[in-house]
Amino acid sequence: MSDFLQTLSGMRGLKVFIADVRNCKTPEEEQTRIEKELGKIRKKFTSSKKLDGYNQRKYVWKMVYIHMLGYEVDFGAMEVINLITSTKFIEKSTGYMATSIILNQVPDLMEMIFNALKNDMVGGTSEAKSLALQCVSNMGNAQLADQIAETVFNILKDPTAVVNVRKKAALCLLRVLRATGKPCPAAWHADIFHMFDAEHIGMLMASSSLILSLVSRQASACFAVVPRAILILEKLVVLKSATFEYVYYNTPAPWLQVKLFKILQYFPGPTEPTLRDKLMTVLHHILDNTNVTKSVNKNNTDYSILFEAVNYIIHLAGSADSDLQNKAAELLGQYVGVRQPNIRYIALSSMARLAMVGGLEGSIKKHQKTILFSLKDADVSIRQRALDLLFLMCDESNCLDIVHELLLFLVIANEG
Repeated sequence: MSDFLQTLSGMRGLKVFIADVRNCKTPEEEQTRIEKELGKIRKKFTSSKKLDGYNQRKYVWKMVYIHMLGYEVDFGAMEVINLITSTKFIEKSTGYMATSIILNQVPDLMEMIFNALKNDMVGGTSEAKSLALQCVSNMGNAQLADQIAETVFNILKDPTAVVNVRKKAALCLLRVLRATGKPCPAAWHADIFHMFDAEHIGMLMASSSLILSLVSRQASACFAVVPRAILILEKLVVLKSATFEYVYYNTPAPWLQVKLFKILQYFPGPTEPTLRDKLMTVLHHILDNTNVTKSVNKNNTDYSILFEAVNYIIHLAGSADSDLQNKAAELLGQYVGVRQPNIRYIALSSMARLAMVGGLEGSIKKHQKTILFSLKDADVSIRQRALDLLFLMCDESNCLDIVHELLLFLVIANEG
């Protein structure tokens, strides 16, 4: 988008055309203006006089704009592909943008596009590789993805490639695997998991998205990521080790922490003593150091990590120590009573899951009054979550109180 805005600011003809289209009073007037411009572009492309790079870009951007308005653009493919093969960055970027938008679903051109992409991925500059990877990700074409997957993987595992290119390769490979619908080849796993050994937080964030996708499909083949994920969490949570650009409201790489806990939830808890101790230290540290502050952004950041950590504690069930589970129940009880409805909803949902873990009845019952009060909340989704939790926590010791409140609630409850 930034490239388009820069291009727009320097192309008077493009700006005039867009202004003309916007000033059209009726759909018929707009269609007439579009058809006139398409005829002009077609004439320029078929002229014996060769267009320079500036005019090629201008007319291709006009085609992109027309296509985005919903009109059919059935010519100009070769001009777009010529821009891809240019050695100039501005021309190549325009070509790749147009390819991902206009030529995305043109099967006859896939071979030519594949050759251009592969040339840039194999022998191009870092900038050219980045543009090619972005184009593949944006297109999401299954036929192209199947052909280009191995080339993308080779960039990912190349230790000489710059970090930004490898980051794009990780996300591109994720898109490619989703497009093809095929499992990741087992021979690739070791190199992909090795990405978790990187020091660069950005590289870890990009690879965590790819690894999370692999784990969700083939967890039994991905146990090698568990110790790596725990060591990264220790580094971020306990040691607070992260460069300043990845620290958000004094929290190191919160999005990465959340993804790591999501990954760990596909595996049983570690049995190796040192690794287990590190994991328990991380979890205790999160539960002990998550506090409500005056900053909404800070709170939301820390809550996202806290609730994902609690989900992992619930996942561990009996293998987590009881002190950790009781701490989780106490914290969730506090958040059931906060003002923010989103936090209350998540706290009630998490506490309902925690209630299914044996041995925590006493810790959850401490917050019975707050949970019952949630039945009077204006938000129906919160009332539903409170009802689910009350059903799970109800037993001989509190059934009379809960049933009494439910009968009162029944009077004002709606059918939803």
